Amino acid sequence: MNKTILNSPSIRKYLAKERKLFIAFIIIFIGCVSFATVISLDHIRTLSIRYEPIEVTATAEFQGSQIVGTRINRHFEEVRMVKVDLPDGSQGQVRSNDIKIGEQITVLKSSNNGQLFEEKPAGPGVIEWIIVMGCIIIAILMYLFFTVSWERIRAVKKAAKREAPMFELNILKEKDKLLNSNGQTYQAIVQASTLEKVPIGSQLELVIDASGVISPKLQNPVHARIGQFKSNEYSIMLAIKGVDEWYIGYGLTPAAKAKQLKLSNSSQ
Repeated sequence: MNKTILNSPSIRKYLAKERKLFIAFIIIFIGCVSFATVISLDHIRTLSIRYEPIEVTATAEFQGSQIVGTRINRHFEEVRMVKVDLPDGSQGQVRSNDIKIGEQITVLKSSNNGQLFEEKPAGPGVIEWIIVMGCIIIAILMYLFFTVSWERIRAVKKAAKREAPMFELNILKEKDKLLNSNGQTYQAIVQASTLEKVPIGSQLELVIDASGVISPKLQNPVHARIGQFKSNEYSIMLAIKGVDEWYIGYGLTPAAKAKQLKLSNSSQ
């Protein structure tokens, strides 16, 4: 393991950033999965409840505190409650504004807890299921994000290994003088390569990650160690040796750059 790479200031800043992102993404992922699971189980339990109609007789009324409102916005409220006699001789109570004392009426008895209802309670609505689906979608995105962060952390450590594939690059020109959203960009030619799929003479668009890097100092030939290679795109994650420290960078072949531009244009 090349400790010089891992101890380089730019590399350490990059790893610290990715670790923070990894932790944040995984916390949000766990939160969304937990919330969606609890709410989904509650919805399923609610939908599985059966309601048996029974004849009861109203005997008295009183004011009671009960949870009212939608399933999303519930709160306690003082409501009119009616005491009733059940066919088996037991007593119960049901919330109602219309049942008169002495009246015989049909109410619904819950199979879950025996609670009585004048009308069947509303089940989970569309908005409630949308909230669950939204949490699931966010959880999937967070899973993808923390997987990417984890892969980047592993890629840096892989690039620091002695057996990591290597490039020798010749920087032709600096493509952009100012930092763009990704970092400093250069045009480069592969002068030496231990990676068969990117032979000598290949052109690369080299992007130095912007994490903590204002102006990377490079000197030809530039030594780069390969941490991650996406063969389907020919996109390469590199540890790049500068004059006084190592940097994280990405190499794009013309084919990968064209694919990147195509995806960018299609999303606009």
